[in-house]
Amino acid sequence: MGSLVGISGSCVSCRVPSEVCYLPIRNGIWAFRDRSSSRKFQLVDLKLGSGSKFLRQQRIEGPNGRRIFAAIQTTDALKEPLAELKSGQFQEFHELPSGMKLEVIVQTAGRDSRKKTFPLLFVHGSSHAAWCWTYHWMPFFSARGYDCYAVSLLGQGASDVPQAAVAGSLDSHAKDIAHLIRSKFTAPPVIIAHSFGGLVMQWFLSNTGRNSTSEESDGICPRPAGVVLACSSPPSGNGPMVTRFMKRDLIASIKITLGFAAKMVGSSRSICRDCFFSADIPESELKEYQELVKRSSRLPILDVRALNKSLPVPPPPEGIPPVLVLHAENDYLVDAEGSQETAEWCGTRPVVVLNCAHDIMLDNEWHQAAHVVKSWLDEHAL
Repeated sequence: MGSLVGISGSCVSCRVPSEVCYLPIRNGIWAFRDRSSSRKFQLVDLKLGSGSKFLRQQRIEGPNGRRIFAAIQTTDALKEPLAELKSGQFQEFHELPSGMKLEVIVQTAGRDSRKKTFPLLFVHGSSHAAWCWTYHWMPFFSARGYDCYAVSLLGQGASDVPQAAVAGSLDSHAKDIAHLIRSKFTAPPVIIAHSFGGLVMQWFLSNTGRNSTSEESDGICPRPAGVVLACSSPPSGNGPMVTRFMKRDLIASIKITLGFAAKMVGSSRSICRDCFFSADIPESELKEYQELVKRSSRLPILDVRALNKSLPVPPPPEGIPPVLVLHAENDYLVDAEGSQETAEWCGTRPVVVLNCAHDIMLDNEWHQAAHVVKSWLDEHAL
């Protein structure tokens, strides 16, 4: 059943039977068995450290009006953030038309800041989830007036896991984000996407405004206010880059293959550091991030073999919103040629963040990259 580790969520009203048998389970945890009609109770979700089921705390009126707390075992998987949320952050879930739910971590604009018109929506890459934005970039931008939202794609983080071999495709992930935007946002967001998430956003941009219907006047994907592609996979995918790596640095090519094909980014500290971080990242941070990388993906984010059939990403329609392409100087996974290809696809030039590695939102120079994005947002009045 799992161990009790804390309380999450907010109270909601619910009707449950009034005749209840309370059954002690273990370590002070109780379950109940109902017998009959109706009574209003309040539910508070309780986190479990393990297991596929979770408990709900049941607050009821006991003898002499005394409140009694019991725990209900349910069949739903517990949804909790992989990383401890920072001050002002909270977790939500967005239900897709399929019934699957996406994890969304939210941090609204700081009280002492002047609120911006356009919110920010953060999209992670492979072996990551919404947690990767919570450490630095969400606090940074919320303090500067932005409502911030970080989504975990299906099969990643605390989002639901499809009954499939992989989490989705470029098209399905883009449509999930489109549904989230239509349902959640009153103003078009600026989308900030990283690595493979950047490739998803290229597909999103390519399909913005196409196949419109009366119900979805913006087409498959609604037009965002702007897009930041940070260390993004290029429109041709990673294949051409892998070929370049093999010619340029065979050892690096082998490490990348082991890191992702053999999932050693989660088991080898040195490979995780090489792929995502600078050599001098503090060991304590590397250990913490690697553990989260290890737990982030319950399914591969994309089927790489099937992906190649969709590439290169078709060029975007005319009049796309402003796009910023960021390249990290010390990126181990996306080379300068790859970032240049992405920038040319968008009709812009890449901006290089010096002394920074692939995980541009977590690495030592994260603040430098965040300031580049902030300056770009100011320039375009976003």
